[in-house]
Amino acid sequence: MIKRKTYSRQQVASMLRPFSDYATPELLDQLIDKCEVVEYARDTYIYKEGDVSRSVYCLFHGFVKIYLEVDGLSPQIVNILKGGDFFGYEAYIAEHNYATSCVAQAGAVVCSIPIDLIASVIETNPAIMHDILKHMTYTLFDSYYRYVRLTRKHMRGRLADVLLHFISRYGYETDGATLAISLSREELAGIANMTTANAIRTLSAFAAEGVLAVERRKIRVLSLDSLKEISMHN
Repeated sequence: MIKRKTYSRQQVASMLRPFSDYATPELLDQLIDKCEVVEYARDTYIYKEGDVSRSVYCLFHGFVKIYLEVDGLSPQIVNILKGGDFFGYEAYIAEHNYATSCVAQAGAVVCSIPIDLIASVIETNPAIMHDILKHMTYTLFDSYYRYVRLTRKHMRGRLADVLLHFISRYGYETDGATLAISLSREELAGIANMTTANAIRTLSAFAAEGVLAVERRKIRVLSLDSLKEISMHN
């Protein structure tokens, strides 16, 4: 289910940076006029693997999950994006259909921008491509580091690493302790490269040790130092 959202032109221009910063006034008007802002219900697909790439997306609010489908295996979460992130541009740059699937978390507000407008912005100001490639390179390096950590650490260290990444990337709720993002045990297990049963047991062990408090999908960090110690020595 999706719901159309309305924002002022100034709000849309602000949220479409850096594209709006590089666009000419005429192109900026087109970006604002032709982009579509919608709110997606949880688990609603924004695009699916193999779909023709027609848009670049900006996440205004909330979270979306990027999945990679592998034959015979359950879908693997490869990234979770937060408000302010752009996505879907890899398919545009590669001139390829989407290689992943994108699914909304509850309340995700997403702006879709037609690819022909993005191409016009880049053609009139190629400097923006430097920003895009810089961001893609940072994302690639981060993926390398996370892959190495997930393949060389024990389960406790892997799960601690994932939780520390969540803290760094998404932050806390207003209480300053509860992770701002909530995932199912199966999703958390997939990100940490372990079975769901092992993820549940490891979370329970962390809770018994006073490192975390866990209630359904909510995880509250009771001892950040302990979580860092587990990451370092496991």
